[in-house]
Amino acid sequence: MKSNNRLSVPVHNQYYPTDFNVDMFTEDLAHYIVPFSDDEISCSIIPANQQLESALLGILAGFSQYGRSGLEDAVLDSIRYIAGLLVQEGFVIFEFVTMVEDDETFSYRLVPVLGSVKIEDQSVTQIINARQTGTDSPEQKIIIPRQKCLIFHFPESLGGEKEYKEFMEKFRRDSKSVPMMRMFSAESLMGAKGYDLTKHQRMAELRLWKRTQLFGWNHRDYSNKHFSSYYSVYRSLKFKRSKVLLCDYVISALLEVMDF
Repeated sequence: MKSNNRLSVPVHNQYYPTDFNVDMFTEDLAHYIVPFSDDEISCSIIPANQQLESALLGILAGFSQYGRSGLEDAVLDSIRYIAGLLVQEGFVIFEFVTMVEDDETFSYRLVPVLGSVKIEDQSVTQIINARQTGTDSPEQKIIIPRQKCLIFHFPESLGGEKEYKEFMEKFRRDSKSVPMMRMFSAESLMGAKGYDLTKHQRMAELRLWKRTQLFGWNHRDYSNKHFSSYYSVYRSLKFKRSKVLLCDYVISALLEVMDF
């Protein structure tokens, strides 16, 4: 490659707060949004010409984490990749990069703008520190023109970005109160007189189930120990619906990528 017009800085150590329940939820919602096995799903894309296919493969190349080739696999991997970013932040930003090859031909890439990001009317500001870039550089602020970016927000069909961020904040807070997750901490109530760990655990779990009813997540619990089998089936179907709505939105986002 001879040159490119990328403005954003690659982030090698993107930090997301870790939590047992939150991590399971985001993985279940996004990671298997489309199956991995060719036996489970078929995807057939017929580009207008070979040049267009090569251009799309180049644009989507950075989204594949599995080293697979072919436009169909690139699209499926891109759906998983974009969904994975959406469920973490509630939004995702890509910068459109033009690359000039050694033979003076052009190619194109979409690269994620990671780190702390501020979206304004005319620009996107990327704020990163040394830990995120793996260098000794101080905090940097990079201004990227808004017209150079593609911005996707959590789908309105699932509540939208604002509601999703509020949900995640409350979900993380409630998850931290689950006694089995903090029984070895200094705040443990294990030694308190009359304290019932089993009752406390059940109340905390029910609070989490109530919190996630918006999406229908079953917390990877197939024992029906809290609810009837009827309600468990209802939750399972509702969660599958949530995944379909997210997948549908990401596909629409990819169509916008192809028209960019």
